[in-house]
Amino acid sequence: MAKAPGAANTLRRALAIVGGVIVVFGLVAWFVWSSQAAQREAAARAPGGVLAVIHLENFIVNLNGSRESSFLRVGIDLGSGLEEKEVREERGVPFKPRVRDVILSVLATRTSDDLLSASGKAKLKQDLLQALQERVPELQVREVYFTEFLVQR
Repeated sequence: MAKAPGAANTLRRALAIVGGVIVVFGLVAWFVWSSQAAQREAAARAPGGVLAVIHLENFIVNLNGSRESSFLRVGIDLGSGLEEKEVREERGVPFKPRVRDVILSVLATRTSDDLLSASGKAKLKQDLLQALQERVPELQVREVYFTEFLVQR
């Protein structure tokens, strides 16, 4: 039994439509991917652009200058201008011990009174950012995020 010529034309049209849809979706996907890559590159060049977030384990430190024992428990994440893969380890040298050392040295200079006000927390963020940018510049730290903040007197 032979196929009708109309059925072959219908099949060709259906295949052409499906092929066209696949090409259109492929072009859209390529466009979206390339625009996201351009946005990431622009964010890296822009001052303050964060490309990766570095999670650090919580810090617990005795606070300075109080007659009574007081301590701070703080969770800190850092926003970096580097790509995620570059952040893992800079040139094969682990960066987290150096980062933790810088942060601990800044935290240890604070008193509980310093940290109980909003302006004191903002000043701490600013001081941490400045210290990290000076002592670990290759990490390109652009933001400091507090994920937990507890002062106990």
